[in-house]
Amino acid sequence: MGSGSSIAGNDSERGTVMTDNEVVELLAHDMSMEHQAILQYLFAAWVIGGEVGPSVESVARDEMRHFKYFGLAIAELGGKPNMEGPAFQRLTDPTAIVLANIASEDEAVRVYTQHRDLIPDPRIKKLYDRIIEEEMYHGQKFQRMVPKVEGMPPVEFHEPQSPQQETLFRFLEEDIAGEYAAILRYLHQSFVVADGKLGNAIEDRAIDEMKHMGWMAEHKIDSGGEPVLQPAPVQYSTELSEIFQYNIQLEKGAEERYQRHIDGYEDPDLQRVWAHIKFQEEHHTDDFENRLADLNRAPEAQAATPPDASNVKPKTSVGSLFGKPQA
Repeated sequence: MGSGSSIAGNDSERGTVMTDNEVVELLAHDMSMEHQAILQYLFAAWVIGGEVGPSVESVARDEMRHFKYFGLAIAELGGKPNMEGPAFQRLTDPTAIVLANIASEDEAVRVYTQHRDLIPDPRIKKLYDRIIEEEMYHGQKFQRMVPKVEGMPPVEFHEPQSPQQETLFRFLEEDIAGEYAAILRYLHQSFVVADGKLGNAIEDRAIDEMKHMGWMAEHKIDSGGEPVLQPAPVQYSTELSEIFQYNIQLEKGAEERYQRHIDGYEDPDLQRVWAHIKFQEEHHTDDFENRLADLNRAPEAQAATPPDASNVKPKTSVGSLFGKPQA
């Protein structure tokens, strides 16, 4: 999972117990490794395509869950999750890609095992156990892909070869940047909101946006262009009303962007894809508008109805991933 190295010494050597800040530092390092893996594997899936590409993309979705788990643990410890996108391997030879992915999984297992042994919290140790087992499975999965990609030619990228293609590449990059920003925004929200059920619903939005980004990136690769994977500016918030308001604003902006691209580029097949994504973004907008309306009505309902502790649901936590609600 990229180049990762331990960033803390062994507790027995230091003779001290790790502080929450030191645990957060390790988790942040590993969260960045997961972010790197998401980008590396998505890019790999788009380049390889065919039978193997969707299987690689499924691993990227697993890494997105790991990214969320680390972010959730950081937030619970009072840390601030880092959403900055790291550099990643942009390989174009399918065999080299799969071998690099195997090496990344081996590195993840090594680093995560070391960090698990350093961290005293038994809940976080169990989290690492879960992730390590999944990374080992990913490595085996990539091993089985090697015979399937051997002999496949490298993908070649080129600059736009006509004004029309220049417009196409620009539109697709705008969409990729917008979807990448939406993925980051929704993932961040999924582990900072207090309601675990809401966090899971928002994570589903991130998965939708990942699909959208993939469709745009695959179309650019099929057209000879290289996806850049640089997100549009992202505004983060931890206040629920601001989260919903900002999401509505961004979803409406996405709707306008896709309509502009539908109107600005003549390609019936791509126009249908853009229209389908726009329809899904409209659904996202409706959902967030309804949630904001419910939130705005909540104070009135709370004033009229005495609180009932039996209806209070705990926030999704590292412990709850293993059937242990947050205290």
